[in-house]
Amino acid sequence: PSGKGPRLPEVYCVISRLGCFDLFSKILDEVERRRGISAALVYPFMRSLMESPFPAPGKTIRVKTFLPGAGNEVIELRRPMDSRLEHVDFECLFRCLSVRQIIRIFASLLLERRVIFVAEKLR
Repeated sequence: PSGKGPRLPEVYCVISRLGCFDLFSKILDEVERRRGISAALVYPFMRSLMESPFPAPGKTIRVKTFLPGAGNEVIELRRPMDSRLEHVDFECLFRCLSVRQIIRIFASLLLERRVIFVAEKLR
């Protein structure tokens, strides 16, 4: 908020039973972009978004918005076919472990054993 006095942090929160992390991240990025220009631009965007139907799995919706200086914009929001693991990146796991280790881990998971990963570094 504008002004010279102390300011409280602003928080935008998405509450959903669906784990569409990339889709919600794109929405929050757009909210942040608009908030950086003016707080008054956030509400019309959110209203336009809420008036649009939530996309079915694998489908895309187009939200029409207006941004001063850029004019009319169309933002495309795509929902993945299966969002359960869209936020999981297995690249690091496959890069750090051998094929033999991955097969052992997979076998342990199939047998419903507990698996704990320990590492000196995150990457």
